[in-house]
Amino acid sequence: MKFKSIITCVMTVIAVASCSESKATAEETLTVDSVKYEQKDKAVEVSIIADYPTLASTNLKTAISEYISEQLGGTYMGSIENGDSIVAFYGKAQHDSLLKEHEECGIPVSFCSMSSVRKAYETESYITYTTEDYAYLGGAHGSTTLSGMTFRKTDGRRFGYEMLRNTESDSFHALLRDGVKEYFGEQGVNGNLKDMLMGVDNVDYMPLPVTVPYLTDKGMMFVYQQYEIAPYAAGMPSFVIPFEKIKPYLTATVLKMINRQ
Repeated sequence: MKFKSIITCVMTVIAVASCSESKATAEETLTVDSVKYEQKDKAVEVSIIADYPTLASTNLKTAISEYISEQLGGTYMGSIENGDSIVAFYGKAQHDSLLKEHEECGIPVSFCSMSSVRKAYETESYITYTTEDYAYLGGAHGSTTLSGMTFRKTDGRRFGYEMLRNTESDSFHALLRDGVKEYFGEQGVNGNLKDMLMGVDNVDYMPLPVTVPYLTDKGMMFVYQQYEIAPYAAGMPSFVIPFEKIKPYLTATVLKMINRQ
């Protein structure tokens, strides 16, 4: 009996310690190192900056490190422990690729590629990274893309469209419509919403963005890329649907995560 009591006590201590460790992992602030690569000459300019994780749980650090590598190209086969090596690998590869393309085109203007993968939001339970890419290849103007990804801090799980449910409902599409309308209002553009868009037959059934939504500290961000639903001059229609409005469309998994805030 005494032996069983000792085992029970040991197991209780382990369980308590395990819970404490899990809680600490979820609530600790992610420490990052802003790693940069820059190379500029007469023909090509390349710039990359990434917030590389230096202090986090193993699963979270691995998930974010892999995400950064994938956002920059997804071809690096070395160890993901060294952020400098990864950023330099993609920076050099991008420079060489653009330089070759520039030589083949034979145009007098220089090419430019700029990428940033940054930690944008962090709460006790999740972290969101955003990726912004800009490229100019000698046309009338450059092009920009913006995307994001949310990670659960306890295990590094990524979240995209699987955060949502009932996205076919009229009420959900009304949120998208109102968000797009709010975006144009903030840009000082008022009028018939349909006249501001392109390729959208029914503004009451706004298509979901190509890129996945992500969590901010206020709600869920949706971003439409250039030319996706509006002309270039309109930029990238984007908006945050506050938690109080988006909650009815979130899965139980995500509700549990945001309720920890």
